[in-house]
Amino acid sequence: VLDNDGPAIDWDSMIFSYQKTDRMYIAHCKQDGDWGPGVMQDFQDLSMSPAAGVLNYGQGLFEGLKAQRATDGSIVLFRPERNASRMQDGAKRLGIP
Repeated sequence: VLDNDGPAIDWDSMIFSYQKTDRMYIAHCKQDGDWGPGVMQDFQDLSMSPAAGVLNYGQGLFEGLKAQRATDGSIVLFRPERNASRMQDGAKRLGIP
């Protein structure tokens, strides 16, 4: 899905905020909880059903997770355990299982 033909990313100047991009990755979660194969595509608006629970019940939860490329070329995550803990706390407050 991803290739290395694009320009190099300056990870050190990456901020923890919205980063404008011309591409996006879309994947769908199946009803059994497994993720289907995703696809990289041009950046575009997302569509949402009027029946989406986030609209009708005001439920929504976001917790950002930052990843960086290490000097050895691997991808490392910044404190993923704390990220997951914050996500669990937020879900508990919203009554989301």
